[in-house]
Amino acid sequence: MLGQKMTCNRPGSQASWLYRFFFPRRFGREEKQPPPVPREELQAIFAQLMEWDAETWGHYYLSKDPLKFRVSQSEAREIIQSSLACAKDVHSYVMSIYGIRPAEALCQALQIQLVREEGTQGNHAYLATFQEKPPKVRLFTRTADSAVWLVREAGLGEILGVELSDLAEGGDKLKREIHELMIAHELFHYFETCTPDIYTRRKLVTLPSLGSRERRSTLGAAGEIAATAFSQLYTGSRLSPGLVEMLVLCMNDLDYVRRICNNHSACAKA
Repeated sequence: MLGQKMTCNRPGSQASWLYRFFFPRRFGREEKQPPPVPREELQAIFAQLMEWDAETWGHYYLSKDPLKFRVSQSEAREIIQSSLACAKDVHSYVMSIYGIRPAEALCQALQIQLVREEGTQGNHAYLATFQEKPPKVRLFTRTADSAVWLVREAGLGEILGVELSDLAEGGDKLKREIHELMIAHELFHYFETCTPDIYTRRKLVTLPSLGSRERRSTLGAAGEIAATAFSQLYTGSRLSPGLVEMLVLCMNDLDYVRRICNNHSACAKA
């Protein structure tokens, strides 16, 4: 699942205004024009984010997991490396069985329903979600397309390695790339459900015990790390799903993105 809660806790802020521009029905008021975008700051932020490698993104996903406090530093490194290796194994398996085909076509081959929706889901702005039974990938196109709008408005194309031609005609080519990336991300979660011994399901963390009974749980971050790596391997996209998520986050809570960059960019340079 890729997405985030729409906090918009500062009604007059630029970030919440941007979200009201894209989701007027959600907020009950419509902005005819978005406010000016802080181009220089966003360019600096995404220049930093482009320096992040797979391990840094792994630390980011671990930092969001509710069970992060049950994971030691040394264990975090092992989880990230094993999740990335898991993504490569699943990618190799998929390529050996299904070959090279668009993620949407892979959905059809796997008999997974693909639903494109324009709006949001409840109080969240999801990019995409996966439903296990019956298997269904839901792609929220307006959320994904808003990321393309920000790339154009903030002048992020060169920083992200996006060609000018990809931003022509409303950025349709880049939108298709992001849609494929999001679908592939959710398809990894499908392979998790039908592979009981996959690492992301086998990896357990210990929870506080109740009496003499030991409790253990899977770690959602392991699946997100692997799904992120798998989607890039499968689509060959230059963009990380994490980067797309950050584009969406910038329009909801820019302060949060600033904190994320400050907290994790040191890892990227280590």
